[in-house]
Amino acid sequence: MSAPQFDHDYVAESMDRLSALPPDAQPEWGKMTPAELPSHLAGLVLYSMGRNGSIQVRSNWVQRNVLKHLLIGGLLRIPKNIKVSAPVAERIAPPKKYDVESLHALLEEYLGLILADEITPPPHPVLGPFSVDDWASFHCRHFEHHFRQFGV
Repeated sequence: MSAPQFDHDYVAESMDRLSALPPDAQPEWGKMTPAELPSHLAGLVLYSMGRNGSIQVRSNWVQRNVLKHLLIGGLLRIPKNIKVSAPVAERIAPPKKYDVESLHALLEEYLGLILADEITPPPHPVLGPFSVDDWASFHCRHFEHHFRQFGV
C-alpha cells in the first residue's frame, strides 16, 4: 500500500473527497453518516494536538511494537467495523460539530503547528507513544479508512 504524506496537498485532496460525498451516501460498514464524518476526523486530530484531554493508554507489547508499526507504516489497514471503547470514543469526540470547511481550517492549523514545532504529541490510546510523524501517518490511515467506508 502506498503511504500518503499528511501535508497541504493531502489535506486539499481529502477536503475535495469529503466535499464530493453525497449527504445521503450509505457507508459500506458501520453506522456513521457523511454529516458525522468531519467531526469524527476532527476529534482525533484535536486529540493529537493535545486539545481533547488525555486518555489512559491501554496497550500491550504487541500493540505498541508490532501493530503500531504495521498501521502507521501502511502495511496494514485499519479493519472495517473496528470497535473503539466507549471511554475513548467519548474522549475524542470534538467539543463542537465540524463540517468540511471547519475541518479544513483545523487541518491547516494542525499543519502550521507541526511546521512551527509547537505540538507535543500525546500517546495513542491503544498503540502507545506516538511522535508527530507517527500521528501524521496515522491520520492518513484513519482518513483513508473512512474514505473506503464511503467509497470516496
